[in-house]
Amino acid sequence: MKERAHKDGHIPINMAGKSMFPLLGHGSLAKVALAPFEDMRLGDIAVFKAGSGFMCHRVVGKKNLDKELFLKTKGDAVSCSDPLVRKDAFVGKVITVRKGRFDIKIDNLTCRVIGLALSCLLPFALRMFFWFKNVTMRYEIRHKA
Repeated sequence: MKERAHKDGHIPINMAGKSMFPLLGHGSLAKVALAPFEDMRLGDIAVFKAGSGFMCHRVVGKKNLDKELFLKTKGDAVSCSDPLVRKDAFVGKVITVRKGRFDIKIDNLTCRVIGLALSCLLPFALRMFFWFKNVTMRYEIRHKA
């Protein structure tokens, strides 16, 4: 993927999947910067090799194991974190997301803080929504007569 970098050091990528909902949805266009692994901060969105493809998930922690640095990542819309990300799997970080006609710069403190809060609260809110919807449907079925 690094070979596809433009002269300015950025890689445009089209997103697939739902794990980073609502910021990065299926078909969103993101601009990835080739950033140093050590410079990743909590709340940044890391791009890394995962299996036969690539993944974009938020950095929710850093871990030193045997003097080697790892990133702890997770999708905003999922409750569990990914396996630790090694330096050799790391590609860069998402710095801009295109929403409609607008490019939104997300490489700043405000977006990192909001993103971390979202990644903590959204999975819980989604679970509560679907639980409530299920309970409501069961109630309507029982009391339909």
